[in-house]
Amino acid sequence: MIIATQPNWTNWFVNHPSNDAGNRNLRAFSNTLDADFSNDAKLKDLIEENDTVILAADANKKLAVFHSPKNFGGTRTRPDNKVACLIGLGNKATPVILDLESALQSVRIRVPGVLELSGCTTAEEVAALAAPGEDEIIGMEGSAVYIPGPVLRNVIIEAASKDPFELIPLISQAAKAFDEANEGAKAVEHADDLCAWIYGVKAGLIPETRYSVDPDDAELEAYGIERATQCITLNAAMITRTGEAVALDGASVISQLTNALTIQNEYLGDANVINRRNQIIAEEREEKKKDRLKNKIYSSIKTMLEKAAASDRNHEDSEIAPSCMRFINAENAGLAQCELIHQFKTLKFEDVGFAAGTVQALYLGEFLYADSSSPSNFTVFAFFEQEPNAKSMKEDYLICHLIQEQGQKKSIDEIKASLKQTVHVPKDFNSMGNQLQIFAAASSIFFGKESMLTESLDQLVLLVGRNKKNLRDQIAIDEFFAAKFMLAVDRRVQRWLKMCENCTMTRKSVNDKVIDFEDLLEQVLNGSFTMNLPPSFKIVQAGTDAPNDAKQAVARGAKEEGKGEGRGKKRKGDNGNGNLVKNPAPDEDLAVKAGESWAEIFSKQLPKERPSWDGKINMCARWHIKGDCFDDCSRKESHVGKDKIPADKKASFLTYMAKCREAAKGN
Repeated sequence: MIIATQPNWTNWFVNHPSNDAGNRNLRAFSNTLDADFSNDAKLKDLIEENDTVILAADANKKLAVFHSPKNFGGTRTRPDNKVACLIGLGNKATPVILDLESALQSVRIRVPGVLELSGCTTAEEVAALAAPGEDEIIGMEGSAVYIPGPVLRNVIIEAASKDPFELIPLISQAAKAFDEANEGAKAVEHADDLCAWIYGVKAGLIPETRYSVDPDDAELEAYGIERATQCITLNAAMITRTGEAVALDGASVISQLTNALTIQNEYLGDANVINRRNQIIAEEREEKKKDRLKNKIYSSIKTMLEKAAASDRNHEDSEIAPSCMRFINAENAGLAQCELIHQFKTLKFEDVGFAAGTVQALYLGEFLYADSSSPSNFTVFAFFEQEPNAKSMKEDYLICHLIQEQGQKKSIDEIKASLKQTVHVPKDFNSMGNQLQIFAAASSIFFGKESMLTESLDQLVLLVGRNKKNLRDQIAIDEFFAAKFMLAVDRRVQRWLKMCENCTMTRKSVNDKVIDFEDLLEQVLNGSFTMNLPPSFKIVQAGTDAPNDAKQAVARGAKEEGKGEGRGKKRKGDNGNGNLVKNPAPDEDLAVKAGESWAEIFSKQLPKERPSWDGKINMCARWHIKGDCFDDCSRKESHVGKDKIPADKKASFLTYMAKCREAAKGN
C-alpha cells in the first residue's frame, strides 16, 4: 500500500489508512502486552507493525511517546534484540534504542474504579480521587509500555499536554463519542484499560522506560532517515527557487516563525532529555561492570531478593544481602559454588552438600521452582549434611572444576543442560532437623540474617526441637512423614518468594503470614496434617542409580493416598497450593461487563444456582466469568474454552449470571 507523506509525524498517524481497521479491533489493543505474557511474546507484539505508537512513563511521571519500532536483532545471525524507535511528533524525530528490560517488565497495580475514572471531566477531579488501599484488588495488569488503539492514540498525540491526569478526561470523552457514533465499537472498554494504565504513570506505579542514543550508530541513523523519507515531506509553501523573491504578509511571517520555534523547541527539548539520559547511562555503565546484578539478572529477580531481605512488613527500602551479592557477583558458577561453600563454613556448617546444578540455577537468579510439581532451585531438599569424603563431594568438585576451566567456552544453556539437580529426602528426625537448620542458614546467606524468612525458619527449627517426640512418633508411623512435612514448608517458602517477586511498589502486598510455620506444627499435633509427595520423589538404593520398591510406593502414594493438603477444596487465592491458570479462549458473553466487579457481583454468589457441568460438579464461575482459576480447582473439568461449552450449558450459565446481578442489586 502506497501512503501519501505528511508534513509531520502527528499527521502521519492521524491520517493513516489503517486507522479504521484498528478501530474495529480495539479489543486486540487491550489484550496486547499482557502481564502474564513472556518477554518474547511481548516483544512480538511490540514490533508487529512499524506504524505503531508506544506509550511509556518518563522520569517525571508523564507520558513519553515512542513510535516506528523495528528490531534489528532477534534473528539466527543476530540473536541479540536491538529495538529502535523514534521520538518526536513534529517533522523531525530522533532515533533511539529502547531498553527492553525496563519496557517489557510486567506491572500489576491498584487504581480507582473504571466508573470513577471515566466519570471525571477535569484533571482536578482525577487528582481528587482517593488512592486505592492495599486490601483492594489489582485493577490493572499489563506492562511498563502500552500500545493504544488509533482513536485514542490520536487524542493523545494531538493533545497539547502529556500530563496523565489531563489526558484521562479527554480519552474518556473521545471513547464515549466514538461508541455513540459507531454501533458495536469497543472504545469505552479500551479507554478503561488505557486510563487505568495512564493513572498508574502519574501515581508512580508504572516504572520509567529507559532508552539511549548512539550518535555513532550508522544503522540507527540510517533507519531514522529511511523512516523520514518514507513518511514525512516538506511543506510545499516553504519551498522556493534560488534567487526568487517571495512576498509574505505579516501574519504569514509570524505564523511561520511560531511554527519554526515550536518545532525547534520540541527538538531541543528531546535532545536535552536524550543528552541527560546518555550522561546517566555513562555514569551507570561503570557501576554495571562491577555489579552483575544490574547487568545480567532480571529486574523481577532483583525485586524478589530486595523484598525477601526485608526485616518486617513495612520495610520498603530493604537492600539485597551483602552475602547474596558476593555469590551473584562471582565471575562464574564455579567460583560462586566456592563462595557458597565458604559462607556455609563461616556459619559453622562444614559438610553441606548440594548439586552443582543447584548452584548454577541460583547463580542465574532462578530461586523459584522450575516445575511447580517438583522441588528445585532454592528448596529445603537441595541442601543437606553429607559424610566427609562422600562420593557426592568428589562429584561436586569435578563439576566445579569443569565450570571454572571450560565455562568460558560454553553457553549458559549448554552448562545448564549438562547439570542436574538432586532432591535429598530425609527419612529420620535427625536428618530432617539438620536439613531445616541448613536451609535456615541458606536463607541467611541469600536474604540476610534479619530477613523475615530467616527468622521464621530459625523459629521453625526451635519448634521442631521442642516437639521432638511427637514428630518422631509421626515418622515411626509414616516413613515419608519427614519428606511430606518439609515439602509443606518448601511450598510456603516458594509462595512467599513468588509474592516478593510480584511486588511492584509497596511490600505490603506480600502476605508474610504464609511463612508463619507455627500453624503447620499445630496441624501435625492436632492430627490434621496431610500432604502427598509428587512422583518426582524417588528413593534410590545406595551405590546404584536404580530406585527400589519404595519409589513405586511413593509414586502411588501421591495418587492413591486419601486427600492431600487442601485436596478436594477449591483454591481461592494465596491460601492454597494451586497455580493460577488463565482461560485461553474465554466466551465474551460470559465475561464480566465494563463497570462490573467479579468480587462484588459473582464471587461466592448463589453457589447452589450454578449449572451442573456433568451431573457430578457444577460449572466453575471464576473460570468463565473472571477468566482465570487454579489448576487444582475441584471444578477444573469445566475449565474449557468457549468452543467446548454446550449451548444448553451456556444458556443456563447466563441465567445464573442474571440471578447474581439481581441479587447484587438487592444488597
